[in-house]
Amino acid sequence: MGEWYEEFDGQITRIKIDLTSLAGQEVQFVLGVSNEGKAGMGNAFWLVPSIRNIKPSPSPEPVWTSAQKAATQKIAQDLSLDASTLSMVSVTVAEWKDSCLGVQLPDQVCSEVVVPGYSFVFEAANRRFEAHTDNDGTLVFWFEL
Repeated sequence: MGEWYEEFDGQITRIKIDLTSLAGQEVQFVLGVSNEGKAGMGNAFWLVPSIRNIKPSPSPEPVWTSAQKAATQKIAQDLSLDASTLSMVSVTVAEWKDSCLGVQLPDQVCSEVVVPGYSFVFEAANRRFEAHTDNDGTLVFWFEL
């Protein structure tokens, strides 16, 4: 697992080794000291040697999660679908060139403005839908592919 050369300097050396690859296996660890042939110089002491199971910190939600939820809800509501029937196929970071997020609808007036957001593709009942959102899902426009 490792080997270290140490000299008495009054310092404590902390050693951390990732043992993830040994999970589920029965293992035995042997701690040893070599004095390199110098009589009386092979002294060592281990302060609370232990193996600790530290849970990894949870993965943060992707930054597009709120926009994806808003798009899913909008499509489901507009089509009277159960939102759980929509599955996300893809997500792409986008920079829309207008306030309509690149979706032109009849009687819609769009301002020329750059809006950062996302393009989502969803699937439900053998149909595909594309939704364009701003970063947080406040604006959602969608259409069937």
